[in-house]
Amino acid sequence: MIERLRFLSERQDLVEKITALAVKMAKKRIPELRAERNRIVARLQQVDREAAPLMKAIGKKKFAILQEKLLVLDGQRETLKTKLAEIDEEMAKEKQKVIDPAVVCQNLQYFGAVLDVLPFEKQRDLVHLLIKKIVYHKDPSKISISFYNLPEIKTPPGNPKKGRSGGSSVSSRFDERMY
Repeated sequence: MIERLRFLSERQDLVEKITALAVKMAKKRIPELRAERNRIVARLQQVDREAAPLMKAIGKKKFAILQEKLLVLDGQRETLKTKLAEIDEEMAKEKQKVIDPAVVCQNLQYFGAVLDVLPFEKQRDLVHLLIKKIVYHKDPSKISISFYNLPEIKTPPGNPKKGRSGGSSVSSRFDERMY
């Protein structure tokens, strides 16, 4: 895995192609999700409008017929709210995919340089902070690595410092950037 990261840190052209494809797919998906969200919000408003007169009728003690209709509307309302929350979550995920390929390339290059100066324990911590998920496959060329969406590293790594961090003089360490 670390060798793959090192490989990517040296192949800016490949990283740019991968991130450009991810951005293209995310930008295509966001309008679709927004349209679906608008349809659900409109239907939710319609359900609320249908329920309002029924609620007034309940106030006038006309329970028998109204209770059944309200149960149906309440079920629809809850289903729509759940779908709306799912779409909002998916839209947020898609928006996070819109990234700058140059930033990814630069971060991977800095990652390689930082990794080389860290002791093993800190290397392990760094990898855990960078990688969100790995999907293994029998064919090594089909291994999938998902990264956390981290901000750009502004300062390139320098010489290692002794001390608590056990690592580099990067002004913004990977673990600090997580906060």
